[in-house]
Amino acid sequence: MGEPKFESSYIEVDYESKLNGNTCTYNIEIIPYANECVGCKQVVKLSSCSNCRGTKYEVGKSSDHQLGIFCQSCDKGFARWTCSHCGTDNAVAKTFGKYSSSLCFIATATFESEDAPEVVALRSFRDAVLLPHFLGRAFTNLYYKLSPFIAVIIAQSPVLKRILQFILKHIVEHLPD
Repeated sequence: MGEPKFESSYIEVDYESKLNGNTCTYNIEIIPYANECVGCKQVVKLSSCSNCRGTKYEVGKSSDHQLGIFCQSCDKGFARWTCSHCGTDNAVAKTFGKYSSSLCFIATATFESEDAPEVVALRSFRDAVLLPHFLGRAFTNLYYKLSPFIAVIIAQSPVLKRILQFILKHIVEHLPD
């Protein structure tokens, strides 16, 4: 536990949702999305768009009708990628997922930085107090399953961010040393 791991996700285009203005957004500032090579299992994190530096992606189809990840700002994206480690040609649709690192998703979305003092304190608490115990590991596993979805909601709400900043600062002040 605590080691980064790759969680694959199945991606598809829901055209009905897109027509109604509802798209699935992959915001790499909140959750570190990645691709895992089918050949060597090397994980490559999605970075900001090389064209416009955007950080929000959505699923779409390339000109040759392959599923891929495309920047919401400029529509540049890719459906295939070549692993720099082993040279394997990979389809995005078969290799896409989340890279669950040691981030505290909710705190990171709340304070907009994984290096914020509150985020660092909560991560230290997790590592020192929760992870050494069975119930702490169970809680942490549940947190990693639920928190990415909650983090997306928090990131889009300035009011919710302010409320959670107040709550999390209070919690951090009362954490054991």
